[in-house]
Amino acid sequence: MSASRFQATPANSEDDPALRAILAHTSLPGTLSVTLEREPSFFRGCPDAHRHDVVAVRDSDRTIAALGSRCERAAWVQNQPATVGYLGDLRILSPYRALAGRILIEGYRYIKELEKTRPTAATYTAIFEDNIPARRALIGGRAGLPHYLDLGRLHCPALLVHPWARCPKSRRFTCRVATEADFPVLADFLNTTFRQRDLAPVHSAADFIAGQRWPGLKAEDFIMAWENGTLVGCIALWDLRAFRQIRVQAYQGWLHYARPIISSAMALLGWHRLTPPGVLVPAAFASFFAVANHDVGLGRLLLRHARHAAARRGISLLFTCLHEGDPLLPVLHGWLAIPTVGRLYEVSFDGQARLTPERPPHVEAALL
Repeated sequence: MSASRFQATPANSEDDPALRAILAHTSLPGTLSVTLEREPSFFRGCPDAHRHDVVAVRDSDRTIAALGSRCERAAWVQNQPATVGYLGDLRILSPYRALAGRILIEGYRYIKELEKTRPTAATYTAIFEDNIPARRALIGGRAGLPHYLDLGRLHCPALLVHPWARCPKSRRFTCRVATEADFPVLADFLNTTFRQRDLAPVHSAADFIAGQRWPGLKAEDFIMAWENGTLVGCIALWDLRAFRQIRVQAYQGWLHYARPIISSAMALLGWHRLTPPGVLVPAAFASFFAVANHDVGLGRLLLRHARHAAARRGISLLFTCLHEGDPLLPVLHGWLAIPTVGRLYEVSFDGQARLTPERPPHVEAALL
């Protein structure tokens, strides 16, 4: 078999059913093994992309053996607005995994050409720490593959939501849902808070108009915290289930054996049972989580507000994402959660770093 057996080509709408089938049948390993699906459309399920290139590596009979995506996004890099690239959706079908090396070389050759044509300030990706096969295959700068420069851990726990979660109270802060009139101040607050955090989205008021940059996100999904008339914090409950779904495939390790006992105990205490294998997870994301002056107490308050909003919608898992260097990381302590950890990488074709772990980056869990 020659290396020319596989060819990387752009995927288009005609490939949409095949792309969705690949996602549905390729699970991500971990304590909680899941498939990340996109129904009813693969392409509509990728929010926040100036441009979304989908690369299909095809066998000699034109069958798709693997796929990957390159999204161009507006983000902060070194305090300046820039275009960054995000690489995601890497999947290799099971019958072709023995030939993964050849497939990856062909796919990344194509992505490198895209980077030459439309260069970005930086390119990044994330890999679950438990996904050992992917990390072994990609990391190390082997011939034909880019360099994966480690930017640290991403803590992305699935917080368990109690159906009776109460709305939290505060004497210090006034918390309320947003309206469309709040969009300018929201955009300004998010930009001010995150402009020193590489990879954080660059916002404008128009981005928050329903149906624009953030599909499925409405003004009333935002909770804003005010102190003496000044906006000091915000969080949004982003429900993407109409575009992107998470399906449990298996519980691994100790959780595989403990799940029936844990689920029964949770039911007795009024919690949702753990989602059984084969079933979609009623999950949403705690997104656009920003707090002035790294106030951990306010961060916990806002996260409890998001949990209350999730409970009212019947959501049982709430995902968020904080870098290991994020000053708000203590906010995640003390929650009942399924721990999920990833690693953030800069993907560099020339081996040169454009991002630095000394400046804790910020990424949105819903965009990974």
